[in-house]
Amino acid sequence: MPAPMVAKNGSNGGLGGTPFKGCDGINDCSDTLQHQWFDIATANPNDKLWFTFKAKVPAGTFGYTFDFVFCSGEWPDFVDTQFNDLLVAWQVDPTPADPNAMPPVEPYTGNVTFIPDPNDQTKGLPLTITALDPYYVGPGYTYAEPQLQGTGFEQHACSDWFTAKGGVQPGADLTIGFFITDMGDSNYTSTALLDNFRWDCEGCVPSEVDDCGVMPPM
Repeated sequence: MPAPMVAKNGSNGGLGGTPFKGCDGINDCSDTLQHQWFDIATANPNDKLWFTFKAKVPAGTFGYTFDFVFCSGEWPDFVDTQFNDLLVAWQVDPTPADPNAMPPVEPYTGNVTFIPDPNDQTKGLPLTITALDPYYVGPGYTYAEPQLQGTGFEQHACSDWFTAKGGVQPGADLTIGFFITDMGDSNYTSTALLDNFRWDCEGCVPSEVDDCGVMPPM
């Protein structure tokens, strides 16, 4: 993955197994990318596109949000396969951990675009066409719906607008990156629309999977 993103598990001091807790500050503290990247898609990305930016978190600010749409020509034929295009928003919060603070400070580094696992609400899934499959049918747009006309995704799918939330520490020199890639091959395509990045005074708690991460449309 493009720096500073790393697909390896980063929870539990880098050993993994405690998603969103004990971040090592380098790898993916959500523990959502390693299995997708190395096991399902055999670390074979194509057509990679990414960018990063840096920002200082304003005083009294504990989070940020942004909106996105994810469209894919891989859907529906390649759901639950290695051809599982991937969108990642990544943050690096270099604030030192302070377990003695009240409340304790545990800065988060890793994937922000995780979506709750319907089979285990304490864990997240990476943002792929497989994870989004339930959200394409219903709140999203598929096949011949008029919203897809002229997009290039006719007979495939686009999601509705989602909101993603990240938790940060006030004053942190934050790095945020976005990355989209074809997984497993260079055929078909997926694309993302990003909009409305804004700071969020309240923030969120990454260890509460339904608090940070991707907020599905109601």
